[in-house]
Amino acid sequence: MADRYRHAAAPRRQRRADHHAKPQQAARYRSQSRRERLPDQCRAKLRLLHEKIEQLRESEVLKPTEAIRMLTELLEQSTSDARESDAESEPPS
Repeated sequence: MADRYRHAAAPRRQRRADHHAKPQQAARYRSQSRRERLPDQCRAKLRLLHEKIEQLRESEVLKPTEAIRMLTELLEQSTSDARESDAESEPPS
């Protein structure tokens, strides 16, 4: 008779072990989902950083380059105007 009770108790112990394993398994699933979300969050942050870099590149590099180009054109214009006025004021030889 004792064997019969011991045999009946074994599945109950197994059920308890399964019962405790399920929260651990759920915790593992939750941590996996966090790990899966983390790369998505990193990608979003990287995308924002790339956008900021592009904005800085425009403001710090492209705008001064454009200003230098405009100043160079003005300088060339004033130099050619000065040469023309010098050529007009010199008497022919």
